[in-house]
Amino acid sequence: MMPSKGRAPATRMYEEAITSAVRYYDNQHVYPYTYLGGYCYRNKLYKQALKYWAQAASVIKK
Repeated sequence: MMPSKGRAPATRMYEEAITSAVRYYDNQHVYPYTYLGGYCYRNKLYKQALKYWAQAASVIKK
């Protein structure tokens, strides 16, 4: 995703999805974490990508 003028950054939207998953769905959705991890990976933010993928793994582990 390319940033658009006047729009929120993609990372903020993904983080809102994670917050929503935690608040409303008892953290049962793995996709917000994997999508944000993939976004970070594509943008060469490898440490952050691994962090979000690890969080996705802990959601699966529950």
